[in-house]
Amino acid sequence: MAILLPAQQLRMAIEMECRGYALYSRAMQLTQDAALLALLDDLRREEALHYETFCAMQKEADPAGEHAQLAIGMAAEAFYPGGLMQVSAVGGLVSRAAMLETAIRAERDSVAYYSKMLDGLTGESAEAVRSIIAEEEKHLVTLQEWKEKETNG
Repeated sequence: MAILLPAQQLRMAIEMECRGYALYSRAMQLTQDAALLALLDDLRREEALHYETFCAMQKEADPAGEHAQLAIGMAAEAFYPGGLMQVSAVGGLVSRAAMLETAIRAERDSVAYYSKMLDGLTGESAEAVRSIIAEEEKHLVTLQEWKEKETNG
């Protein structure tokens, strides 16, 4: 795994949020289930909020410059590498509960990916990744709370 500068790591996080937003937006076009549509819209809003958070964090770091493309490419491999077809293939578009479970799994994978990236990092690079992990863990907690509400009514 390539070692990225803090601004590149944040650019990767921004790209992953953009991909999530686009995925949930496209998924909304593929269902007419009102409950699933509402969840997809909520998930899309969460991605937009995280996008804004990571953009604000990146403004504090140096600009990514010429290395931004590496971060974008790495994001493509980390977040739903098979895109919407992968989500559909694993049954994520079948119901609201299935999509929520798919989103939770994606957040867990994201935290694991960043945690793996953290190994061997020090200083500002490690701090940037820790900040990203903390934000993704908050999102995971939110999704798990939504799932609990669904399950317990």
